[in-house]
Amino acid sequence: MEKYYRNNREHIYDELLLVDLLIQAEVVRFRSVYQEEQQKFKGLYISEQEVDELLKGNTPGYKWTMSPNEVDEEYESLIGAIKSFSQKVREKIENSLQKGMRLNLIELSKIFTLTSREIDILCICLAPHFHTKYRKLFAYLQNDVTKKNPQVDLIVNLLSDSFEDKLSYWKYFSAQSPLFKNKLLEYIEDPYDTNKPLLSREIKVNNRIVGFLLESSYIDDDLAVVARLYKSDENLADIALREETYAKLQNFRSYYKQNLDKNNFIFSFYGPHGSQKLEVASSLCSELGILLLEVDLLALHYSSITFEYGMDLFLRESKLIPAALFLKNCDFLFAENSEESYLRRYFIMELDKNGWLTFLGSEKPLQIQGELENQKYIEIHLPVPSYIERKLIWEQFLSAQSLADNIDIKEIAGRYNLTRGQIRDVVSTADTFALWRSPDSAQIEQKDLREACSLLSNKNLQKLAVKIVSIHTWSDIILPEDVVKNLKEIADMVKYKHIVYSEWGFDRKLSLGKGVSALFYGEPGTGKTLAAEVIARDLSMEIYKIDISTVVSKYVGETEKNLHKIFTEAETSNAILFFDEADALFGKRTEVKDAHDRYANIEVSYLLQKIDEYTGLVILATNFSKNIDEAFERRLHFAIHFPFPDEASRLQIWMNIFPGETPLAEEIDFKYLANKLPVAGGHIKNIALQAAFFAAESGGKLTMEHIMRASRREFDKMGRLWDKREFTII
Repeated sequence: MEKYYRNNREHIYDELLLVDLLIQAEVVRFRSVYQEEQQKFKGLYISEQEVDELLKGNTPGYKWTMSPNEVDEEYESLIGAIKSFSQKVREKIENSLQKGMRLNLIELSKIFTLTSREIDILCICLAPHFHTKYRKLFAYLQNDVTKKNPQVDLIVNLLSDSFEDKLSYWKYFSAQSPLFKNKLLEYIEDPYDTNKPLLSREIKVNNRIVGFLLESSYIDDDLAVVARLYKSDENLADIALREETYAKLQNFRSYYKQNLDKNNFIFSFYGPHGSQKLEVASSLCSELGILLLEVDLLALHYSSITFEYGMDLFLRESKLIPAALFLKNCDFLFAENSEESYLRRYFIMELDKNGWLTFLGSEKPLQIQGELENQKYIEIHLPVPSYIERKLIWEQFLSAQSLADNIDIKEIAGRYNLTRGQIRDVVSTADTFALWRSPDSAQIEQKDLREACSLLSNKNLQKLAVKIVSIHTWSDIILPEDVVKNLKEIADMVKYKHIVYSEWGFDRKLSLGKGVSALFYGEPGTGKTLAAEVIARDLSMEIYKIDISTVVSKYVGETEKNLHKIFTEAETSNAILFFDEADALFGKRTEVKDAHDRYANIEVSYLLQKIDEYTGLVILATNFSKNIDEAFERRLHFAIHFPFPDEASRLQIWMNIFPGETPLAEEIDFKYLANKLPVAGGHIKNIALQAAFFAAESGGKLTMEHIMRASRREFDKMGRLWDKREFTII
């Protein structure tokens, strides 16, 4: 017999030989009570003699009830063989470890601090995974052909020497013992008998543990959908981090390498969606030389296994691999409802007891410092990168791409508040667009980057607002020159704010109000929505129209929650917010006469706060500017009046309203229409469209009669009188 193990499997084989000897000894005891002819139908019925033996206490396996003369020479020989072989196995283990051999069963005992007794229990339960003979032997010894996995009673009988010794084994089978808490062993549940006593419960080894012992590296099947091993080839220096954050992480790296035994750290990385939380954690782990196991807690919550069971699995998995943990989507655990409150307590408690190096990913700070006893807790804010940081990230990812001459990195970096991960995905998507357009000479163009930015920005805003498709250009706007100039100034302020704020240093002078806000006011149909669309198209940005009815709530606090959702999603969507008929929400604050007035004023104040915090473009449109609170007017960058169109403007609108393909009759007199129909551009659009349908129905050209008929319909809808004599067709 070799004095050491040449490989891991030789050790497993010897441990199974020990199990064989234990089973042989138990079989001898079993047969000492029951004669062969009485064994034929055991497990299928209970004989009279068996009842008598049970009453005498001479039951198989209870070796402390057997008198010395009942134990024959074969049994004594087996006991000696067990002791001798067990001693040789221990010596071989020590010799193997001295030679630097890795024995996975020993590694498992170190990871989970298992005792020698717990290792023995594990090996007995492990036997059926290596040979089917053990299933038959266990069924035989348990007097039941259906019980093919070892029961607690059999395991204890195989290992204990007395009744007192048997009782001492009880603690190893509790839910909180290392074997079961870490999901090394599992009870086999019987759906037909859910109230089995402990001694009658069957046990099996978790498949992942079998794989670990056999040197398999796959993740537990129950975690495969919600977890993955994440390994980064980048270093922290490759990521555009704030200098202060980078310095702190570098200090931790140095401390960790010098204190490998003090690894009980929990980092909370918080920031908006996509703010490179995973990238920072994985890069830090890469520099530390350890793997990272990413687990999606929200996906786990909605998976087929319970959250508590899943948490036990990923805590076990991190130790088996070994790998640090990155737990993303932690926010839902800190919700106010009762279920998440319980899960939150369980989550913190288990991390505190069983975690080692752990990273928590969330959008908001978790602030759990005072709830931890064993772990050191550090919070690090990872905001959306600044313009300078975004510019560096764009340059980094575009450096390996084939680019057209029209690429303007400054413009893209300044316009879209994207995270590092989003920028990486944008470049990949833009490269696909270029390849699809021209496979032979695929060059990324500026329009590819813009389209990819819009495509990959957060789309959750569509649940709270309506996306407006911007099809109009500056040539479609019929407004006074000074109004158009002001509108272009809005677009320019968005285009060049990165220069003013970042390159020229105004960012350091302002804590709030770094976005752009504008008020459009004027009568209905004067072009407020059209102007917002044109600005969005000019900026190549998405614009969302906010439905006021979905924002305002009669319930206290709900309006603020809705506003928070809108502005949060808009920030990550890089979108323009367009509040139409804004006076319904943003009206003048009232004198406080009752609780309703007080909460209404709170809503207005909260909105002022969100507009100040928002870094994008907010447009408020109203028909009645006098209803807007003065506090809004002071904080807005622009307040633009959309005048009612005069006759000259109406003539220009009429001449541009019909597409070139429309079959217009020569008789149409646009000057007459501009003079006789004093309506705004929005109503002119409605009249032209309705007239086109009248003409299509008649099967001929669009005539003045069709326009007059449509005009009457529009006047009726507006509630205005129609003078038949005044609008007689000449």
